[in-house]
Amino acid sequence: MKALSITVTNGQPPATLTVDRPQVTTTFRIGHFATPSETVQVTSSGTATVPLTVQSGTASGGAWLSVSPPSGVTPASLTLSFSPTSLPPGVYTGTVTVTPATGTPLNIAVTLS
Repeated sequence: MKALSITVTNGQPPATLTVDRPQVTTTFRIGHFATPSETVQVTSSGTATVPLTVQSGTASGGAWLSVSPPSGVTPASLTLSFSPTSLPPGVYTGTVTVTPATGTPLNIAVTLS
């Protein structure tokens, strides 16, 4: 008896995501108003909507970066929020990763100084 393998596709190539801002840089001034949130627009190639998940991470300083919503479909508007109040002065880096249901994840570099 031979095994039969069948692969079913929708005929579409994996989605390619694009963002209007591949890097976000913001400044926090101690003793001033809270750092305002930033918005990044995510779109996909083609005309179909693409399901995606979104995560944030930081290289140092703890969890000063967050993103919402954590999932959605393209086109999407992501809100990046900053909580730097317990950080000493310095430069901090982070990444927001947008992952389509199929295709290659896209990273948005974030710098807080």
